[in-house]
Formats: sequence, C-alpha cells, structure tokens
Amino acid sequence: MRRIKHPVLWILALLGLSVFVWMSGPDETPVGQVTVTREAAGLQAADFLRSKGVSVERMMQTALYEGDSEMDAYLKRHGLHGEFAKQGGRRPLAYWAVTFFRPGKDSYTVYVDETSGRVLGYELIREAGPDEPLLSEQEALALAKRELERHGVKTEKLVLAERGRAASRGNDSGAGQWREYQFAWRDTSWHVGDSRLIYEVGITGDQVTAYWTDYEIPKADQEWFAKQRTLGAILTGISLIGTILLVIFSLVVAFVYPRREVDWQRGLASGLVLLGVAVATGLNEWPQAATGIVGLDVPVDVTMWLTAAGMTALAVLSSGSTYLTAVAGGVLQERLWPGKWLRWGDAGWPQRVRAAALRGYLLALVWLGVQAIFYWVSETYFDVWQENDFTMTPWNFLVPGLFPLLAWTAGIGEEITFRLLGIGLVKRYCRSTFLALLLPAMVWALAHSLYPVHPFYTRFVELTLLGMLIGWCFLRYDLETVIFAHAIFDTVLMCLPLLFEGTWADRAWAVGWLLLPALIGRYSHLLQPKLVRQQAAA
Repeated sequence: MRRIKHPVLWILALLGLSVFVWMSGPDETPVGQVTVTREAAGLQAADFLRSKGVSVERMMQTALYEGDSEMDAYLKRHGLHGEFAKQGGRRPLAYWAVTFFRPGKDSYTVYVDETSGRVLGYELIREAGPDEPLLSEQEALALAKRELERHGVKTEKLVLAERGRAASRGNDSGAGQWREYQFAWRDTSWHVGDSRLIYEVGITGDQVTAYWTDYEIPKADQEWFAKQRTLGAILTGISLIGTILLVIFSLVVAFVYPRREVDWQRGLASGLVLLGVAVATGLNEWPQAATGIVGLDVPVDVTMWLTAAGMTALAVLSSGSTYLTAVAGGVLQERLWPGKWLRWGDAGWPQRVRAAALRGYLLALVWLGVQAIFYWVSETYFDVWQENDFTMTPWNFLVPGLFPLLAWTAGIGEEITFRLLGIGLVKRYCRSTFLALLLPAMVWALAHSLYPVHPFYTRFVELTLLGMLIGWCFLRYDLETVIFAHAIFDTVLMCLPLLFEGTWADRAWAVGWLLLPALIGRYSHLLQPKLVRQQAAA
C-alpha cells in the first residue's frame, strides 16, 4: 500500500476546510450579481435614456456594481440589517451604475436594481448653459415635487432639507457641466435606527435631470467611519514606505554583494510572468478606469490609449520592483537557506513544483481555517465586524472570470518581496528568526489596512499572525510552496462569487482557476527549456 505524503498536513487541511465551510455562512446582505448582468443593466439604462429623448449611439459606456457602503456599515455596526429588511428599504443597498458619455461632453448615469432591473434613479449632467436659469427657484421646486409624485412619493411626509442653486461644474475656460437647482427632502415616515431616507431631485434648464434616493446616517457615525478610513490610509502609507525601503535594500544587496553571487537572470522569469498577469489584470479593470475619464475633453481613441498606457506603466513598475527583490532575495537565500528556491533550469525543478502545488492546496485550506477561526473569535469576543465592499467584486471587471488573476499577482509579488527578501534581510542582519518572521509580516499586514473590517487595526492583527504563519511555511518548505499556497488561498475566496452568483461561464472560469495550480504542477516539466528536459531524461 502506498504511503500518504504529509499525513499531518492532510489532517490539518481537512480540518481547515471543515472550519472554513462551517464558519463561512451566508452574509446578511450578500454582495454579488444576483439576477441582472452588466449587459442587461446596460440595455435597461439605454432604453430608459431613449425614453427621455437621449440617444446613446456612439457614446462610451461603462457599468459598475456599486452600493451604499456607509449605510451598510451603519447597519452592520448597530445590528440593524434585520430592521432594515422589515422596514423595506426604498432602494437596495447595491445596484448597477451605468454611465454613457462622450469625453468632454454630456454624461448620463442610470442606476439599475441588481435583482429586478428596474430603474432606481438617474443623473444627466449637461454641458454648461446660460448664466441665468430658465426657471425661478419656486418654479424649479414645483417641477421637482411633480417628479417625486410621478415616482409615487407621498410629499406630505417630506421635509425640505436642502434647496437652491447647485454648484457649477465648469472649468477655468468657462466650459463644463452644470445643474441649476438641487433639492433634497427628508422622509419623516421612514427610519432605521437613527438613519433617514433622503429624496434628491436636480433641475437643469426646464427639465428634471436627476432623481435619486439616499440614506443619511447620524453625524457621529459618519465621523467614526471617516476616522477609520483615515487611520487605515495612514497605516497603508507606512506599509508603502516599508515596501519602498525593501526595494531600495534589494538594490543595495544586488550591487554590494560580489558579482559572482548576483544572478540577474534569477528573477527574470517570475518578473515577466508577473508583468503579463499585471497587464492583463489592469486592462481587465477598464470599467473602473473608464469612470475616471468622464468629463475629460480628450478624443475617445486618445483617452483609451492613454488609459491603457497608464495601466501598463503601473504593471511595469510593479513587476520591475518585484524583479529587483527577487534578485536580491536570491542572493540572501543562497547564503542563508540554499535550495529554498530552485532555478527553472535545475534538473529537479519539475519535481519541486509538483510537490509545491500539492502542499500549496493543503496549506491554503489550513490558512482558510485559521482565518475563519480568527474572525469567529474576534467577532464573538472583541466586537469585530465587516462591512460589504460593493466595488471589489468580479462584476466590476471587464471579464468577471479573469478576476482571480489578482490572486497570482499577490501570490508571486508578495511572497518574493515579503518572504524571500523580507525574511532574508531581517535574518541576515538581525540574526533573529522571530524578528525575521514578525517584521516583514507587519509591513505586509499594514498594506491591507484599508479593507472594510472594523476596528481598523483588525486586519493588521490578523495578517501579522497569518504572515508569520506563511513565513514559517516558507522556512519549513520553500518559496514555490508559499507562492502556490498564497495564490490558491486568494483564488478560493475570489472564486466563491463566480461559483455561487455568476453565470455558467463564470462557474467554468472558477473551476478552471481552482484546477490551474494542479495543472501547472502536473505539466511543469513542459515549462523547462527543451535542452534541460533532454539532459534530465538522459
């Protein structure tokens, strides 16, 4: 009978999977595509604009899955999601925002319900018009009230909270986009906790050009969330400084150590792979990037080329820095732990990759279980809670099925930077294995401080502990193992919405991503140069 390799790791992996499945129950407000696809939302929005006499032909279009994250966070913080569901929100917390525009010209945004496809609201931003409005404020107010009544709103239960001329959106040359009047009413008949429902109507010329419902949370909560975001941004900035220092140290190591020890080809393959993945991921973020060019007075083709060039430049910068850290990390590992990272031309490289892929699956399941336990303990005993991130979903990518590419960006780049180089530097100059595990894990953890988990320091604590565990796995096994484990860990989390809330095509993508590490391990020998394969077979 063939003996099972890594029996203890197998047991821990099965326990980790069981804990992850058991503790990862359905969220109170699931974030993800339910019924209406991006394409369907776009068609619905286009039909709505045509009904208003707006032709969307020859316009650029982008659609983003958005949501009221602040209201969602308020409900989560105070345990009010159940009451919100009973009260019946006048609009869902998540929706599609479909925008049609010509650079430098009018733009039109229509908000579409993610489940029913009905239009929730709209915003038509026109080019700058005459200096004086066509309607008086009272006439505009009467027109806005009629728009509310057209949507079935009982105006007798509303209190006017904001009125008057809206701020101009023009630029220094006098051209731009504008809205003459903006009105907002507070609904006195609706509240969940201390939150309120707001109706907003905008007037341009003699037409209603905006209608929307919003949720208003107490000022104290607004200030608390703002403070959390500020502190998270500060910690993220500290991590960025730490990462830059690691890149600088990598240059110092590469040029100070004897030339015979520095192999400039060592990280070239991983750098090129990371570059390809980063470019593909950046281009896949086009729906999000397109929102940044609305209103720019630049030709469409120039805008698209400039956006693509900017994404590619960021990818080159990211992969280039990882390449430098790989070169320096390779020098340190040869001195500290020879054999922790094999060259792809080494005879035993395919066997190493095959074993690393298997261990990667097992370790990823262990880490998922550890993370689930951490959040169960922190939510049960330390009042930790998570808000939904409405923007970071597969549906905001051009091809949702390519969303898990991000897992490989993190798996390759972060493990080379924070484990190979980070642990190596601290171990080389501090002589302490504990500090070598702790300090790089802290810098890595700080980079995730803007994730929507409260209090803001929770992710720092979680990922410092997880980072130390990953570092231990690096020292216990090798770099290839933790790269696979990290990529698989993230892939599992990123594939969940594709599997449970996507189309059949999305599910097929997800299965493919989950099988990819196994296929890489199985056919790793084909990735080696032909000459090396021939020598290994001889």
